Amino acid sequence: MNRNQEFIRRQIISVGLVAFFCLHLGVVLLLASSPGYYLPADPPSIASILHETVEDVPTPKSRLDIGIYEAVQLSIDPATWIDLDHYVEQDGSLTPTYDSMGEVIWTANGAGAVYPTVGISTLLIAEGVSADSPVSALATMFDSGTKGSDQPVILQVQMQVRVPNAIQGVVLRDNPGLGMVGPPNNQIGAFSRFWYQITPANVNFALSPLRENIPAVAINWPDGTNENVAARVVPFNCFNLVILGPPALLVPNMVLDNISSGLRPVARLGAPAVAFNYNVPVPLEYQANNAGWVLFANTNHPREYDATLRARVGLNGVWCGWQGPWR
Repeated sequence: MNRNQEFIRRQIISVGLVAFFCLHLGVVLLLASSPGYYLPADPPSIASILHETVEDVPTPKSRLDIGIYEAVQLSIDPATWIDLDHYVEQDGSLTPTYDSMGEVIWTANGAGAVYPTVGISTLLIAEGVSADSPVSALATMFDSGTKGSDQPVILQVQMQVRVPNAIQGVVLRDNPGLGMVGPPNNQIGAFSRFWYQITPANVNFALSPLRENIPAVAINWPDGTNENVAARVVPFNCFNLVILGPPALLVPNMVLDNISSGLRPVARLGAPAVAFNYNVPVPLEYQANNAGWVLFANTNHPREYDATLRARVGLNGVWCGWQGPWR
């Protein structure tokens, strides 16, 4: 091998060694500068779902029994979210770090629905079911996805949706009457107002559609007149009533029932006038989404007249005072 060839060979070897050294050094530097990574540690946790009825009564607002169509505010507190992750350093050591909370998704099972379905709070609306039914709301919470990837946290609150089932506490409110008291005594009749409460009283029915479904009534008056009163439907609502104290109370599911016999000629009681009475059955119904109108109480609005031409009306055995006769 001549000198030129030997020189070229040595140059090639030198260049190769330099290239190898540089490549090795680059790999070392690259590895040395590579970032660490995150691993999940303890499973994340968060405080229970907060639930509070929109209606103020009955108390407590955190109750788990709700009426048909009643609304409940649900929320979770992001400040109670705890998600411990680990940051894996380049040397393999672990540094504790905390991940923030990500998206929250709401769903409902049973007799209710939630809206909105995404966010830290939602509104649960009970359905208009035809019988007492369970409902549950679920909140699924994810981590932020920026650190260790954990399984979502799922929380649930279970409630019972109640339907109207009776009335209670019938009391007379007042006697507005039907006009000017006689003489002359030309007409008979009575008009009074009664309070009652729809039960169960541990839920609220303020948003429930209600109605009186009154059948036709045939009246055979003492003077021989046969009167047929047509069937009719009377929608009504219940509401929260303030009862003055002390102490003042806010009472749910109260109904003000206006009961009037209407005016009739005094001649209907015969000559001479005799005592007379008849019943007016008044079934009470609520509207159910899946079953139309559902009967929950049978009430009676009786009418009574005496031989002195006075009249009174009643509700389930509670009577107003005698009224009239009217001009």
